[in-house]
Amino acid sequence: MNLRTILPLLLACLALAGEAFAQEQAFTNRATELKDNPAPEAKTVASLAAESPLKVLARQGAWTQVEAGGQRGWLRAFHVRF
Repeated sequence: MNLRTILPLLLACLALAGEAFAQEQAFTNRATELKDNPAPEAKTVASLAAESPLKVLARQGAWTQVEAGGQRGWLRAFHVRF
């Protein structure tokens, strides 16, 4: 196989892996606050109970972007159980 054959296959695999990550299911491991930005001083969007189901959208440092109860926001990564 040459590079012209391998490269499209590799890119397709990476795209599928990204989709799988974007749909990752998780739960809160404690009561926590859903923030509008990945910062402790950010506005609280919602309060989440322990064991709330989450859909993981992205990760940024110590923060995880999630969708919970129809709302999107950020949680501290150590408040998320995968």
